[in-house]
Amino acid sequence: MVNTLSRLRVDERVVKILTVVDLHGELGKIALRGARYGFPGWVVHRETKTGKPKREFLANDEAQAKARGFLQRASSMAEYAGRCVALCVMALYAREEAVANSNRAFYSLSVTSGWSGTTGLP
Repeated sequence: MVNTLSRLRVDERVVKILTVVDLHGELGKIALRGARYGFPGWVVHRETKTGKPKREFLANDEAQAKARGFLQRASSMAEYAGRCVALCVMALYAREEAVANSNRAFYSLSVTSGWSGTTGLP
């Protein structure tokens, strides 16, 4: 996901996604909803006191900071756009049912109708 989507050709579809999602205002929630579950290095693997493996997911502030750093490391505008799309796709398709209720974000990616009457992602 990260490698494939992080380098996109910026075309009409990419611009459409970026204009209907409030990345600035919702970045922390978007990262919390998807990226913290599946982006490389965002899940911490620890052991419990009994030696069983345990996954620890980033908290809200940590996810937002990690997402900002992820976007800031883009080396071109096309890569920045691709990274934004990767965050959105993860938020849209991540299955929170796979984690315990205590680790869920309880957030759904919302889109605005800002592209010629379109109300959803392409």
